[in-house]
Amino acid sequence: MQDTSHHEHLATRGERLLAVVLEIVIFVGVGFGFMWIGNFVFKQGWVGRTSEFGDLLGGAVIIGLVVIQIVLMVKRSQTVGKYFLDLQVVRVDNEKRIGFWKYSIIRTFIGETLIVGALPIFNFIFQPIYSVVDVMFIFRKDRRTLHDLIAGTKVIHLAPEKRAKSFFDFSKL
Repeated sequence: MQDTSHHEHLATRGERLLAVVLEIVIFVGVGFGFMWIGNFVFKQGWVGRTSEFGDLLGGAVIIGLVVIQIVLMVKRSQTVGKYFLDLQVVRVDNEKRIGFWKYSIIRTFIGETLIVGALPIFNFIFQPIYSVVDVMFIFRKDRRTLHDLIAGTKVIHLAPEKRAKSFFDFSKL
């Protein structure tokens, strides 16, 4: 069993929550912001009709953010929110970064979605319940959520020498 007595480098529950909130604000706020700007600039969305340009602009920005998210997952084992908070997802056994496969497929797709999504008829009932249970696991001593346990991961603070050197530092960790 893993020694759980030294957790000073683990991300706090608040930091993990803030990382998720940042991602929601960035993706939704920026994406819809660009849609609104595009609609406003071309005055078509202002009277109730949507502007194709605004929708395309917002969609392109969201796709760009998804690409940045994927690059961060592959190169730094981070999401956008974790990047801004200097947090990283690592393997629980050796604290090495995890790759895209483990991050996106095991941790996110299976750990957060597929378990419940396999039953689409009951998805509207079980997904919210599973999401609450997943998040409640953060109150364990080791601060690992259910999707962390499934993937064998944990979230830690990055050492100062590994932190991003600039706003768009996508160097591999």
